Parts: sequence; structure tokens; C-alpha cells
Amino acid sequence: MKLDIHHLPFRISYIKRRLPLFSGWELEAVKGFIYLRDGIDYVNNDKRYDHALEHLHRAYEQLYALHPEDVVSLARLCLWIGIALNENEDLDKVQRNKDAIIEYKKGLEWIKHRVGEDTKAIRMSLHNSYGVAIHHLNIGRGDHHIPKEAFYHYRAARALFHRNPDNIFMKRIMKKVETNTGYIIQRGGAYSIVSCNDAC
Repeated sequence: MKLDIHHLPFRISYIKRRLPLFSGWELEAVKGFIYLRDGIDYVNNDKRYDHALEHLHRAYEQLYALHPEDVVSLARLCLWIGIALNENEDLDKVQRNKDAIIEYKKGLEWIKHRVGEDTKAIRMSLHNSYGVAIHHLNIGRGDHHIPKEAFYHYRAARALFHRNPDNIFMKRIMKKVETNTGYIIQRGGAYSIVSCNDAC
């Protein structure tokens, strides 16, 4: 069965076995994704984030040259590039998060005029990751400080989740939103104004 980069299974071992099914920019994209997710988050074991960036940048350049109309795939590649930057603690904290924000902005820009089921999960993930990058830029001001701009993106992610709460990918992203905000923002309702004022 042919997989596509928008519906990759959660098990990296399964994706590795299916790698020969891909070619061209998709092969580069999936190789990049494997490096991105084959390990513990924020641990650059065997320079996996560096390898991920190499493959993902190649995938983006090839796709942009061949099919610039494929805005959904371009947005997803921006997301993955941003994550590979954001989670690579071998890089300077400020610069890597600033660079990640550029990628998340670019990803949201690619799909700003595209409305449909095919963009909800990626838009949600872009907003969550955008919030994380802003949050990490300010983490030195206190572990509980979450900037208002980060809350904007976390809330945007939750709003998208509410449009399709049964989607398995969006459920996983919503769990990350809850964890990233210390459960100040939860899937079941509005975030606590008191908690937000304390945290912001």
C-alpha cells in the first residue's frame, strides 16, 4: 500500500520498511521524517536532527521546483523543518527558535487560502509548534511563563481540534497542546483566565 507524507503511521519501524515505496522529493521527505522522529524528543542522538534538516530541505527545494501548487505538502515540510530546528538543543536556543518560527509562519502562509479537511491537522500542528517556539524563547524568564502570543497559537490549535475532535492525528496534537500549556488550555473548554494571568 502506498503511503503519503500526510498520513504516515505512528510506528517508525513500519515507515522504514515502506521506505522503498517512495521516490523523489517524497523519499527525501520521509527520510527526513524518520530522522526527526526516531529518538527521544530534544535529544540529537547521532546528529539525527541535522540529518533530518538535510533531507527535509532537499525535499522542500525539489517540491517547490516541481510542484509549487502543492501547498499542503510544502506547509507540512515547513512544519517538519521547524520542529527539527526547534528540538535541536545542539543549536543556539534563541536562534533555533527564531528560525523555527520563520518556518511555521511560512507553513501557515502556504495554506492560508486553502480551506478543507486536508489542512486542519497540519494547521493545528503548525499553531501548536509556533506556540512552543515562542514559549521556548521566553523560558529563561521562568518555567511557568507562557507569553500571550504563545497562548494565541495554542488556542488557535484547540479551536481547530474542536472542528474535528475524532481525528486521531488531531487528538495527538491536542494532547501536546495540553501538555505544553501545563493543562491551562484543555480540550474540554476555555482556558482558565486566572491561570493564564498567573502564567503570562
